[in-house]
Amino acid sequence: MNGLAPDPALPQRDLLLNDQQMATRLSSLMSSSHPALIDRCEKQRIKYRLGESLRVLYRLSINGGTHLVAAKAFAGPNREKAGQFVDSDIRAAFWMFPNDRKIKRLALLREAPETLTTVLAGKWRYSECVAYVPEKCATVKCQNRAGETMAYAKMYAAPEGRSLGDIYLRLSSACTHVVKPLEYSESHNLLLLHAVQGRRISDLKNKDLTDGLAGLAQALAALHSAQIPTQLPRFRRHDPDRLRNCAWILGIARPDVAVVAKELDRELCSTIPHEEPVVCLHGDVHPKNGIASSGLVTLIDLDQSGIGPATADLGSLLALLHYNWRIGLITRSRERELANAFLHAYAGILQLPSQRYLSWHTAAALLSERALRSVNRIRPEGLNHLPQILADAREILLTGGVRA
Repeated sequence: MNGLAPDPALPQRDLLLNDQQMATRLSSLMSSSHPALIDRCEKQRIKYRLGESLRVLYRLSINGGTHLVAAKAFAGPNREKAGQFVDSDIRAAFWMFPNDRKIKRLALLREAPETLTTVLAGKWRYSECVAYVPEKCATVKCQNRAGETMAYAKMYAAPEGRSLGDIYLRLSSACTHVVKPLEYSESHNLLLLHAVQGRRISDLKNKDLTDGLAGLAQALAALHSAQIPTQLPRFRRHDPDRLRNCAWILGIARPDVAVVAKELDRELCSTIPHEEPVVCLHGDVHPKNGIASSGLVTLIDLDQSGIGPATADLGSLLALLHYNWRIGLITRSRERELANAFLHAYAGILQLPSQRYLSWHTAAALLSERALRSVNRIRPEGLNHLPQILADAREILLTGGVRA
């Protein structure tokens, strides 16, 4: 059903990915007295570790209300006992938001948000969830009684928010295009961020989208020009060992692409660019992480920021545009138009890296981001085009471009 090879360690994988079957199972599981009326069950997020675990976030419509339910299935017996609900037959545990396996005080975002911060002076009355990664982080809008958004809050499963808050502070001080932190609560692992006004670039259309990507490039150029904070970790996604692991996972999950994935890895590792200057990287460049307002773009979600070559950020965006063309979301001419607008705007502030470096990092991002995430996020559109995505990456690497 999903184009992946069977996973003997996780035989329940495909059942957990079937919305209709999971609606039936969850309906019985969530009520000891009588089945809940689940009108709809939709997968919202997947994290799949081949041979180890599968996490799925479902959005359920129950009796007219909406609920988020996180599931985790483990390889091996007797690992699922800690859940709010447990289905022993398929070795899976479930938690209904705001319950979470690792984010222990998540309920406070809904029940008593005004207790979490001093900066908002008790005005934070309501929370609207905008992003939820089970066992890692939840992001909410902080709203007052009038429904106005005063800030955004990120509650983490681990105390990493403290170091991330320091990074946000240093980066926003060095670069005006970075969202500013407001406060960090040690006791709640909660990072409070300034509410950026504007629209996500991903929500823009036509010329506004073209202009938005140009603004994103300018914001990245400003970040790449900023002084490097000492706490930033080194960007490692394009390291040889990481690329080799990506190729190995792809080959096991999809034996039909094992050869081309291995060849791409070999070609990448034998042509690694040398002596690239290092800069502050965003680390997760895509149109959802840029907020456009009055021609300027603010960068958000810098949790993966690091130190590395500027080409890593540029190649990531170019790989995304290419992927969107390959899976049919945009035309080939539109991909080129958006890529040219992005690169031209960047070049208006900083000198572009060489075509060889751009091609290498774009090919590396197609492997380590687009291809790998097609597997570990189980994205049908990527899996359907996986052989061609990898072939495209090889062609970009070897020739500096792709023929339509």
